[in-house]
Amino acid sequence: MRPDHPNIVLDPLEIEQRSEAIVQRLQEAESGAAEFLDAYRLAHRSWPADWPYNRVPPAVQILLRSAEARKQGFVTLVHKAVLLTGLVEQRRVHSQHPAWRLALSSFDEAASQIALSCDEPRSGELSYPDDNFAKDVAIATGRGWGVDGLFFEAHRGIERSRVLRAGVAATVDLIRATMRGRGTRPAYEHHVYGRLLHRFTPEGRMNAYRVVAEAIAHDTSARGILGTAWYYDPAVAKISPRLAYLRQLPEARGAIFLKVETSQSDAASAVSKSENRRRLFESGQYRPQAFTLFWPRKALLAWRRAGYP
Repeated sequence: MRPDHPNIVLDPLEIEQRSEAIVQRLQEAESGAAEFLDAYRLAHRSWPADWPYNRVPPAVQILLRSAEARKQGFVTLVHKAVLLTGLVEQRRVHSQHPAWRLALSSFDEAASQIALSCDEPRSGELSYPDDNFAKDVAIATGRGWGVDGLFFEAHRGIERSRVLRAGVAATVDLIRATMRGRGTRPAYEHHVYGRLLHRFTPEGRMNAYRVVAEAIAHDTSARGILGTAWYYDPAVAKISPRLAYLRQLPEARGAIFLKVETSQSDAASAVSKSENRRRLFESGQYRPQAFTLFWPRKALLAWRRAGYP
C-alpha cells in the first residue's frame, strides 16, 4: 500500500478530462475497444453481491484473458479507462447520496491518487490481484466506498467457519451476536485502504463509522458493520497502547468482538510495522490473534439518535 500523492487533490473536472483522453486512446489503440470496455465494465457491475472485492468472478476473468490476448498494453489501457470513467460517474452518485456525500473529501482524495497512479503505474499495479487495484475498481464501479482510511463493501457477513475453528467459546459468542443483531448478513465490511492510510487516526476512524451508520440508516437490509483484524485483540492495547482506540471506541458504543481463526496474513500484519510486537512475537511473549468486530444495526442507530457522542 503506497499513498503516492496524499496531499494532491485534483479538480473533478481534471479527472473527467483524463477519463475522456484515456477512452480516446483506447479507441485509437484497437477497433472494437469501446464495445469491449462497455462489456468489461458491465461484468464488474454484475459482480455477485456476496462475493468480496478481491474474488474475481468468471465473467471478469474471461474478459481479462481476452484483453491479455490483444495488443501489448491493451489491458492497462482498459483498466485505466474503467477506473477513470467509473470515478467520474461515482462522484455524481456520491454527491447525491445522503450518507456517501458526507465522505466526498475522502472520495476526491482517493480518486486523485488513483488518477495520478495511472500516469506511471508500477508493474502489476493496475491489474488483479493487486489489492489497491481491486479496491479502486470496486469504488469506481459502485461496489465499495473509501472513507477515512477504510474501504467498505456491502452484502458481507461474518465468516462463520473462522469463528467455529476458533473454539467453543467463540461459537457461543457468534450465536449471541447473531441474536443481538437479528442476523449478521448483509453487513458493511471494512478493510484498511492504502489510498487513505494517512487518515487512519482515531478521528478518521470514528468519522468513517458515522458515515457508514448514516448509510445503514438508509439501507433497511443492512444488519451492521463488521471487520476482522489482529488489532481488535484486547492484548494489543497493552502491547501497543496507541492502538487501543481501535477496539475501545466501537466497543463502548455497542460493538461486539468475536475471536476467529488467525490467518497467516493476520499474523504477518501484526508484526510487520512494529519492532516491539515483532520482538515480543519472536520471544514467545506475543501471539497475534484475530478478532471480528460486529456492530449491530440497533446499536449503531442508537448511537446515531444520540448524536454520535
